[in-house]
Order: sequence, then structure tokens, then C-alpha cells
Amino acid sequence: MPLPIIAPTWSNIRRRIARRLGDNIDGTASGGTTTTLTDTGDIDRFPTTPQYFLGAELTWLDASGGADTVTTRHVTTHAKASGTVTLTVPTMALTPVSADPYELHK
Repeated sequence: MPLPIIAPTWSNIRRRIARRLGDNIDGTASGGTTTTLTDTGDIDRFPTTPQYFLGAELTWLDASGGADTVTTRHVTTHAKASGTVTLTVPTMALTPVSADPYELHK
């Protein structure tokens, strides 16, 4: 009996490697706009260093529309204040809403 072929996706491989290297922050969006994603969850894992995430890759899944659309953008700036992290990116076609999962890779 032949062994099954296991074909992990690029995103699964990247996530596994990033976690081992400490280059992965994932979470759930609290909301956003077409140019921002906000998170009011466990923000202690985000560094306060100015521009730390400049150029980092933000990937989020729009799970609210039923189509599971994945959007990837590079962060142009980020802010951490008053219990909220705001990641600013170039314009996206969709708006992040509460409960949309995201990943951030430096």
C-alpha cells in the first residue's frame, strides 16, 4: 500500500518555520479600515519599538463574507497605545472586522 502524499501549503510551511524562529505574531482583528487593522487582544506580544514592523508582511483572512478572502500587505507603520495595536498598510479592497484572523511576519 503506497503512502499518502502530504502536500502542505506554502502558508503552513511558512507558519511553522516562523514560529520556530520567533517571527510570527498571529491574532484576531478587532476591526479596522481599508488601510488599517486593529487588535485590542493580547497586545503585550507587540514590541513598542517605533517602526519595528515597517515592511513586515500582514496577512489576514476576511472570514465574514463567506468567501474566505486572503489579503496580504506590507506594513507602512504601526502604533501601540491605549490597549490597541494599529497596523497601517496600503489600501485593501476589504475592511477587517472583529474575529478576522491575521498573521504578521517580520
